[in-house]
Parts: sequence; structure tokens; C-alpha cells
Amino acid sequence: MRRATFVTAALAGAGVLAGASTAYATLAPRMHELAPEETGVLACHVGWDGSAPVLDRREGSGCAGFTGASVDGQGRITVTHTYDPVVAIIVTPDEAAAGRGLTAGASGGSARTMLTVADARVGRRLYLHTERDADRVGSGSGWWLVITNDAR
Repeated sequence: MRRATFVTAALAGAGVLAGASTAYATLAPRMHELAPEETGVLACHVGWDGSAPVLDRREGSGCAGFTGASVDGQGRITVTHTYDPVVAIIVTPDEAAAGRGLTAGASGGSARTMLTVADARVGRRLYLHTERDADRVGSGSGWWLVITNDAR
């Protein structure tokens, strides 16, 4: 029996014995939590070449499992990867993007992750499908994307 399952079962049993049947109901979904060995991690540097996102496949940059990057109709960077479902996403600006005041927020859950880029210098999100906002990113900026996925 896995440790997490044992702990959950022990807590549920203690709650039922104490007459707290509602406590068991809130613990039941936790029985399906992922164990560390059931997760996978993908990492990639998503760069900006001046007008479009690119997957940085140089040595040390990772990107195994990533299949493409583009700008969607809402001006977000869309990154595709081979693994889903996604459990967690972390996106961090590289030193060039941070120096320009650029941040990004990630959204996803399937084999597609969207990055919404914001520029602190102008105080708003950028619509990267427009030339004006794409130029604000400049060349050489990028973001590190780390995705934890369900590998069962």
C-alpha cells in the first residue's frame, strides 16, 4: 500500500470512528493523488526571434516533448507538447525578458499551453499578433516553461 493511500485511509478511518462522516467525503478525492513516480516534467526555453516564438533546441535548453510554438488569434504564445494531462505549469522570464519588464502567465491543461505576455513598462498585456506589441518584445527575449504532467 502506498504511503499516501495508507495515510488517507487512516485519516478517513479515524474520522468515521469519531462520527465525522463528512470528513471522509472531503478526503475521498485525495485517494487519487499522483505519486511522484507517476509524474513527468517537461522543460523548454521559448524564445522570441523578433516576430514569432521559437523553441530553443540548443544543448542545455531542453525542449524534448515540445512540438511547436506560434502566436494565436488572441495574441498569446501557444506552445504544443506531446504530453497531457497537465498537472502544473511554471513560466519564468529569462534574463532578457526580465530586463525588459516582460512577464508571462500560463494557461493550459492539455497538450497545448498558452502564454499571455505582459509588459510592465506600459502596464498591460501584449497582443503579439500585432506588429506594435511584437516589436515591444524585441529579439532575444524568452521564457522558461516547465510543465508537470500525469505520466500514468
